[in-house]
Amino acid sequence: MKSYHQNLLLAFILLSLSSCGTKVNKKSILNDQNISFDEQLEVLNNLGYKPKPSVTKEFLLNFINKELEIPNPIDSVEQSPYLVLYYALSHQDAKIEDYYLTDQYFWYVLDYFEQPIAYKYFMERMGKITNGEIMFKNVNVEFDENNTKWISFEVNNKIKKWNLGESEFVDDSFVQRFAYLTQELNTKGRYTYFDRGGEDFIIDYASANEQREFNKKTGLKRIWLGEGNHFAEPKN
Repeated sequence: MKSYHQNLLLAFILLSLSSCGTKVNKKSILNDQNISFDEQLEVLNNLGYKPKPSVTKEFLLNFINKELEIPNPIDSVEQSPYLVLYYALSHQDAKIEDYYLTDQYFWYVLDYFEQPIAYKYFMERMGKITNGEIMFKNVNVEFDENNTKWISFEVNNKIKKWNLGESEFVDDSFVQRFAYLTQELNTKGRYTYFDRGGEDFIIDYASANEQREFNKKTGLKRIWLGEGNHFAEPKN
């Protein structure tokens, strides 16, 4: 019998996998430095990114080619050091335990929030990637008499309730709130943000030292969540 969390993932994965849609444009990410697939994967492993045991090199290359629709995956990976691999490992596949290729970070698109369950799923995932430093419990999305969405939850023994706006409105300030949450909780880590210039983005979690090391070794210029005006500011 599936657990509650597995059922939640199963319901949401149908939405996610149907929109794997924002594809990497190979021409937009090439640079002059070639680094082998194996070397890149080793560097990411040393930085703490551990693919699930079933996510082998063969699996990854097939996933990049078939699911992300990137032709010549080995060439794309090696001609675009760390970008394609970091992007690919943030994704989901129904053949993998708990669906995610790794538990350290994840890929997302704002359009997912058109479904109320997505706010709950996103918050629970935001807790998962902190490896226990931030723990969300009793997460519920509900509507009041004015058809306004609210998300109520417990985080590190604090009870909170955030306004998510009108029922049909996608509130991207919801994502911005997590940048302020780490400040309020005084955590060692902070959420990070990375995108390729499109509507999709990757959320990660790192200490200041981990952020420096990641950017130094991959050259991807990942920033802290909250920097760069990517999301609206919360109104209340």
